[in-house]
Amino acid sequence: MASDSEEDYKKIMALHKKAIENNQDIYVDPETGYKVFTAKFLLERESCCGCGCRHCPYE
Repeated sequence: MASDSEEDYKKIMALHKKAIENNQDIYVDPETGYKVFTAKFLLERESCCGCGCRHCPYE
C-alpha cells in the first residue's frame, strides 16, 4: 500500500503531466490551492528565479 506522501506525489506529477500535455503554464496544487508553474514554462524563462519552484529545471 502506498503512503499518503507517495499518493500525493503521484497526484502532483499527474497534474503536471496533464498541464504540459494541454500546453498550460500552471496547474493548481490539490492540497494548497496554490498555482504551480510547469517545468516547460520555467525552462522557457531561460534562467532560475531562485524561488525554489517545484519543477525547476535549473536545480
